Amino acid sequence: MSKLTQKEISSLVKRAGFKSKAEFSRFVGYKSDTVSKWGFVCEVPSWFLPLITMIIELRQELKRKE
Repeated sequence: MSKLTQKEISSLVKRAGFKSKAEFSRFVGYKSDTVSKWGFVCEVPSWFLPLITMIIELRQELKRKE
């Protein structure tokens, strides 16, 4: 996986409908400081991009059906 920056992570989290990385952290059961360290102190987990992409796509699909 290519390295994501803090800015890219924040953008994806917001596109997925979360108000903040802290809210996303609670959604996946992590402490908020863990997600805040991704792309800066530690690597982004391999599951993040597939999961956040799926959430974005599902929310877009739900909007189209409304």
